[in-house]
Amino acid sequence: MQNDSQLPKLVDVKLKPKEAKAINLRYPRSGFKTKLNAGSCKILSLINKIEPAEADGAEAGLTEMDKLELLLKVKDDVDKIAKDTEIQGSNSHGGPTAPEPTSGTHDIGTGPADYAGFDPNDFGGSGETACPVCTFLNPSSNKECEMCQSKLD
Repeated sequence: MQNDSQLPKLVDVKLKPKEAKAINLRYPRSGFKTKLNAGSCKILSLINKIEPAEADGAEAGLTEMDKLELLLKVKDDVDKIAKDTEIQGSNSHGGPTAPEPTSGTHDIGTGPADYAGFDPNDFGGSGETACPVCTFLNPSSNKECEMCQSKLD
């Protein structure tokens, strides 16, 4: 994945089967989260076949990756941006300055307000609930687990 922007990004990757059939791949079943620095490029994951010679689904023109749905969420890494901004400032004796007080009503780095489904809490903290069965972190608004469809308390 390549980040051509001037801002660091948080990336949330989820891979889930399109159907309830076996998939001949080793992949992170609960997904994963990573950070991508500004102006950088990163390999997010390598996905290998379990049985390399097996060609299940090839007769239908499908590859094993065609059997997975890729869900990708990207947002600005506001914590890193705030930390970098604080370190860059300096006072008369050359040390870092204290952060400027804010009203608490700004929405810097939370993403476009008109982006359907955008939830700034998708990347951790109180905005997520761990599934009691598979421990996958789901948005707290979910009633069932995105990975195993178990009921969330």
